[in-house]
Amino acid sequence: MKFFLSFFLLLGNIYAIEKYETIKTSCIQTSEHSGKSQKQLKDILIKQAKRDAIGELYGSLILSKTDVKDGKLVSDEIKQKAVGSVRIKGNPKFYNGVNFGEICSDINAYITKKDLEKYSLKQMTLQNFCFNDTTVATKDIKQKAKEKAYREILTKYKPSLKNISLSQAQELIHDFSISNDKFDFNTGSYCFKAVGSLYPYEVELYKPQTNKNMQQKVIVQKEPIQKPSSTIEKKQSNTSDKIYFSNDYLEGKVLYEIIGDKVHIDILIDNVYRNLKGGVSVSFPQLMNSRRIIDTSSNRLSKLDIYEKNSKLWNTQLRKVIRSSYLLVESWQSSWKKYKTQSISMIVDMDRMDRLVLNVRSVLVNKKKQSLLPAFGEKDQQGFPIKQIIIKR
Repeated sequence: MKFFLSFFLLLGNIYAIEKYETIKTSCIQTSEHSGKSQKQLKDILIKQAKRDAIGELYGSLILSKTDVKDGKLVSDEIKQKAVGSVRIKGNPKFYNGVNFGEICSDINAYITKKDLEKYSLKQMTLQNFCFNDTTVATKDIKQKAKEKAYREILTKYKPSLKNISLSQAQELIHDFSISNDKFDFNTGSYCFKAVGSLYPYEVELYKPQTNKNMQQKVIVQKEPIQKPSSTIEKKQSNTSDKIYFSNDYLEGKVLYEIIGDKVHIDILIDNVYRNLKGGVSVSFPQLMNSRRIIDTSSNRLSKLDIYEKNSKLWNTQLRKVIRSSYLLVESWQSSWKKYKTQSISMIVDMDRMDRLVLNVRSVLVNKKKQSLLPAFGEKDQQGFPIKQIIIKR
């Protein structure tokens, strides 16, 4: 009996150190946020408290915009991602502050060991990497082999970067070194052990310049000089953003980029809990049908459905089937594996629209229990909490 008690106490200690917690208080003056709704004020308080918490939770791994680490400038985008990974234990507490017109919030903020590892150097090793290319001159083999090893290290961590250029790879690889190198004259192979370090968050946020982007730049440069200036500005005025939100079960990321009248949207949700069924939903309160959806896709394993206005949907608050009021796009997997991403990607026509509103949410289902992302907040037409994102031109 003592053995089992000690064993469970040991397990408890192991899991206890998997989380890093801190309690943060944030306060704002309502007069500085005139016109904001109660929900918007609460969101501002929570985001401010999370931003204050990252310095304590991540320590020196998260730096200010003007700080430099290993020659890399850490931007606000990095800090925004860190804020998105901060979770809240329990429900935030909201109350009036001691000063007139002041409202405050207390949150119990935490991150996991996995979150922390994303901001720590990760060493990648190619134990016996060999380069063999008969078209390369002997004097150039070492350099070409080293260049290929750079790409191979990144591909090993993230296969989608297989076509990354050398200069792009060098931006992401830190402390690269080779050892135990030898040349086999019989086969013409140059082999060695290669070691390189990377920051997972840099790789996740990195967006290589595609040929499509290169072509768009050329088109803008070739625009005739007699064209109206408004037309040229419309082609050049690209707007993009990344929004992060998460909890113990799901981690969400929404990326969008406006190109001309079109907005390219990627909704990526990671299952960080366990193998279950679940899905990702995005609804559009301004759209009644799918005519503005130029293209939409999801994972190969996902079932993608589109529900236009007046479709039959389940409302979780009313506990009955209702008729939808606006467009819904939903992706679903009957077996959503742990640490796998479920996504919805689409292109939406924003012609004659100054903004586009998205209601994003996700769910994991374990028998009758549902784990929602977000867990609370404004509700959509089905009564589920949503992360509302407003894309402005």
